[in-house]
Amino acid sequence: MIRLDFRLDPGFNAQTNASDLISADEVALRFKIAVGDIIFEANGCDFSAKWGWVPIIDFAVSLRNIIGNLVAHEDSESVFEFTESNATISFERCEDSVLILASYASCQATVEFDELVLAIDDFSQRVFHSVTEHYPLLLENPAFRNLIPVVPD
Repeated sequence: MIRLDFRLDPGFNAQTNASDLISADEVALRFKIAVGDIIFEANGCDFSAKWGWVPIIDFAVSLRNIIGNLVAHEDSESVFEFTESNATISFERCEDSVLILASYASCQATVEFDELVLAIDDFSQRVFHSVTEHYPLLLENPAFRNLIPVVPD
């Protein structure tokens, strides 16, 4: 079982200037627009990053890129590196399963690849909807729409 969720930090995100959202580039969108906590649990192992400053959009985009790499290479490894930290989460695919390890967690978890794909897709869609609910002007930013493609409801 995978639980993948987030909490936006309302204090930090309140500082975002709405008028800058339409023209923000990919770097600003990934690292400066929405920060908070990541909740990530897999088969009883907690990989959460409740640090208050994790760039949520970057995490969602990076997870989608990791899945793309694991789809292309059945026996491969991809690593997510947190910004402003040495912390990492590793994803090692072996056929239909993925081993998840984090440099800051004392446990590891093995999950079904398809379950991980679904969890990451659902997570990225929720990030998109939540962030655009907070900042509707992001919908006018082509760079943002390219970062997290939305599947119609």
